[in-house]
Amino acid sequence: MKFIFSIVMLTLFGFAGCEYGDTTPAAMVAPEYVPSVDYSAYPYDKLVAMHQELSRKERNLIIAQEQRREASKKQEFWWGVGKGDGVEKSELARIRGEKDAIMEALQLRKLQPGI
Repeated sequence: MKFIFSIVMLTLFGFAGCEYGDTTPAAMVAPEYVPSVDYSAYPYDKLVAMHQELSRKERNLIIAQEQRREASKKQEFWWGVGKGDGVEKSELARIRGEKDAIMEALQLRKLQPGI
């Protein structure tokens, strides 16, 4: 009876650990809220340059998040626990939020040409 109980418990803990430490795919990282008012004072050219720079950073963070995800899968295979999300996820969410805020500010400029 103890043997069966032990097998059941190990199986349950094994399945429960499969999701622990799993990293979020880069495509599933939602943008953090950043108010577009923060960017309303910048000139149009500066906003475009900032958006391009943030796009470059976003591409690099997507690569870093996917590399962390692959390393986490390997670690989870060998040790049962993955690395989990690191600073890459929070940084990617912040960058995406800033890009959205800049796009909102650019759209407001198009609607109000005198600004």
